[in-house]
Parts: sequence; C-alpha cells; structure tokens
Amino acid sequence: MSLLQEYLRYLVTLTAVLDPFLAIPIFVGVTAARDDAARRHLATIVTITVFLVLAGAAIFGESLLIALTGGVVGVLLTFPVANGFREALGTFFPIFYVSEETLAMQLVAALIVGVVAAVFPAWRAARLRVVEGLRAIA
Repeated sequence: MSLLQEYLRYLVTLTAVLDPFLAIPIFVGVTAARDDAARRHLATIVTITVFLVLAGAAIFGESLLIALTGGVVGVLLTFPVANGFREALGTFFPIFYVSEETLAMQLVAALIVGVVAAVFPAWRAARLRVVEGLRAIA
C-alpha cells in the first residue's frame, strides 16, 4: 500500500471515530475510483480498525476512570489519616506534614496503575476476532 493510501486510511479511521457522519462522504470520495472488491476490502479494514480503536478507548477509559477515582479517594483520605497518625505518634514525629508533592505523586501513581492495568485487556481485545468474542458471550 502506498503512503497516500495509508494516510487516507488513517484519516478515514480517525474521522469515523470522531464523527461517523463525516466519515461517510470521505469514504465514498476515497473509494469512488476503485472497483467493488477493493472498496469492500477497504471497508473491512476501516471497520476493523474503528472497532479496535473504540474497544481500546473503552478499556483504557474504564481503567483510568477506576484508577483515578481510587486515587482521588486516596488523596481525600490522606489528610484525616495523616492527622490520626500525627495524634497517635506525635511524640515520635513532632512535625508531620503532607506536601503537595505527595498528593501529586499519589495521583501519578494512580494514573500509572490505570494505564498498566489496561494494557493487557486492550492487547487481548485487539487480538480477539469478533466471531470468537461473540461465541464467548453466546
């Protein structure tokens, strides 16, 4: 496939994800000069690519949402836990301060956990054939 064809394929795929109604005229314009077999082949490739992009986005989005929700809850619970720690062990740690850097590191750690947790399921979903996925749930 030429570089222009690859570029057009990615453009149509990206457009189909962002605005599916805009992708239809672009797809018709790109495939107008092709024969039916080439048009069907390109439509299949675009459909599979859009499915993979949407499945990956859904998996990564869910994982990041869960991880960042846990991270925000952890940040909110940091202050009461730190106060309890300070009261219980105040003689050993007379100055116990939670810095903004600590809170930022908590959120970054939650983000890293979310990304790492999404990599394997997204990779597995990308390798799964649609027919096998439908058989698994049927």
